[in-house]
Amino acid sequence: MTEDEIRRMGVLLDEKLSGVDRRFDELHRHFDVVAENLQGQIQQVAEGVVLGNERLDRVEGRLDGIDGRLDHFETEVRAEFVQVEQRAERFETAVRADFAQVEQRAERFETEVRADFAQVEQRAERFEAAVRADFSEVKSMVKLSFAELDRRLTTLESIVHDLTGRLERLETRTS
Repeated sequence: MTEDEIRRMGVLLDEKLSGVDRRFDELHRHFDVVAENLQGQIQQVAEGVVLGNERLDRVEGRLDGIDGRLDHFETEVRAEFVQVEQRAERFETAVRADFAQVEQRAERFETEVRADFAQVEQRAERFEAAVRADFSEVKSMVKLSFAELDRRLTTLESIVHDLTGRLERLETRTS
């Protein structure tokens, strides 16, 4: 290779290197612009994250307060439920005792009515002709008494049934 060819190659190489340097400078400027843009966007994202964290902290604080209130409410409800359950048990015991007394009174009443009926029947046999009108009145009164007793027993049975249902619902809620 001659010196002239070497110079031309050197010039050509210098031109090529200048082009590469220009391209490198263009790329460097482009990346600087992109980096500045990304820096702004990253700053916005960072600010958004900070704001989001602050909001999340406030929400967590509120949730902690709500959680505490729910715990307090649950404690109160459980205490009230225990009291209601105790009252229901006392009421059921009282109703059972009252029902037993009513049942005993009904049995005594029935026994008395039967005894009275036997006496009336004996009198009716002795004085059948004279007492026939009176006997029908007594019989009506006895039927009325049985009807009233039956109504009362039905009412008590209904009350006991309602209380049993309420107690079962309360027990179901606690389960």
